[in-house]
Amino acid sequence: MKKININNIKIPFECENHQTTQEVSPSDLVVCGVPLCETCNEEMSIENYVIVEDDQGSLSTHGKCQRCHGNTVSTTMSSFNTQMCCPNCINLESSHPEYEMAVNAEMKAVAGNNYNFPGIGLPEDYEEWAKRN
Repeated sequence: MKKININNIKIPFECENHQTTQEVSPSDLVVCGVPLCETCNEEMSIENYVIVEDDQGSLSTHGKCQRCHGNTVSTTMSSFNTQMCCPNCINLESSHPEYEMAVNAEMKAVAGNNYNFPGIGLPEDYEEWAKRN
């Protein structure tokens, strides 16, 4: 069994009314309690997964895709943003017309020693496009 530093764990909470999320560490949860939505001031509900920072500083979601919110056993970071996505979402993303531009922008950033490039952002039409494809 692998031991994980508790400071490397983030627990996602979601406001069901506004679909906003907030990541809370276990120690903050103990001290401050369940977070409140900044919009409606209601308690947020806990998600079915946690985010763990591994020893190399990368984040992984356990059990959920951050794009489709489906259950998954593996994730890969999107080329558009920092979402950790299931294989189905990554496969779909790779066929988007702006995918090559996203990959090239990331490669250019890394060539310039920017190893924390957040991506070019998910295209505005992505959700609509994904539903059609």
